[in-house]
Amino acid sequence: MGRDSEEILGKVSDFQTNHSGQLSDFNKFYRQYRAIPSKKRRETQSNTFVPEMFVENEAIATAIHEMIFSDGAGLFFDMVGEDGGTDDRIRAMVSKAVIAKQLQLTDFQPKILPWLRMLSLNGTGPVATPWRLEYKSYWDGLNRVRRPAFDCWDFEPFNIVNFSFDDSHQDLERRNWAAQTMHVQGVEARSMVRSGIWLDGAVKDALDKGVERNIYDTEQRQAAGYMDVSGHGNNKGFTAHEYYGTLESREDGEMYWAVVTSEGKFLKTPEINLYAHGEKPWLVAEWFSLPGEPYAMGIGHINSRTQSEINDRRNFINDLLYASLYNMWLKRADSGIVLPGNKMRYS
Repeated sequence: MGRDSEEILGKVSDFQTNHSGQLSDFNKFYRQYRAIPSKKRRETQSNTFVPEMFVENEAIATAIHEMIFSDGAGLFFDMVGEDGGTDDRIRAMVSKAVIAKQLQLTDFQPKILPWLRMLSLNGTGPVATPWRLEYKSYWDGLNRVRRPAFDCWDFEPFNIVNFSFDDSHQDLERRNWAAQTMHVQGVEARSMVRSGIWLDGAVKDALDKGVERNIYDTEQRQAAGYMDVSGHGNNKGFTAHEYYGTLESREDGEMYWAVVTSEGKFLKTPEINLYAHGEKPWLVAEWFSLPGEPYAMGIGHINSRTQSEINDRRNFINDLLYASLYNMWLKRADSGIVLPGNKMRYS
């Protein structure tokens, strides 16, 4: 493992350790949103769940989605020229048409609702905005042709527990580094090799290692009912970290882009950020932001304790109700309760 890859993996690992409290809270909010009881109660006790967290979060997320797309036109803003001249009006119309087409290509409207759900729940919502160039092969009647099918920026929300960053600043672009943990399938990895972006040898070695999820990602997938078994053939995958940030070994303060596997091998060796704007390819939205805090507050932070109290109160009331309906009380032989004549009173 080289110095640069060790630095990147160390930053990601340290982030998860230092923010274990917040990451654990996100998992708790996720379980409550899915109406999964957080406490293991005995089989003889009630284990009901009142989905208050789900109802409130869904009401807010869907309301915002409806406000954005209320006119059904797919474009929730307008563009006008600065001086109102003919040339400016034409440029505004063309720009609006281009953006409307891009939003259609990226499936922006159906993608944003799941993202709004997690944003309002957790308070912080990361989304990747890379530029995608994808090809599609088809018959044109006589020949098999291959042409670009997608050449546009994309809108790709991802799980907050798979996002690590320098927490010294609230603004993403002022942070020294950020990294997204990715779980890549073999087909996608080989496509990156054919495109000349990733190294063939590193991909082959990584496919033998398999996917390595962090404990927070694993818990959420288990709560959702997924069985993470090893894939076979083209379904085999691995874990990698896409990194944008400074590197101590370079001593130049430049923003580097690199992709490194969980084993410390570079799929993409570090090079200076290729984007013309020089920014990281992520956006991070915040719900209730506070000064100096990298994570904002969401509905989960406010309502989590109330949700637990509602569940406990309901289950306690049910337990009392069921107990009052019993015809008699019984005692275990090893309970330690001793009554005269070794008998149990009942009514």
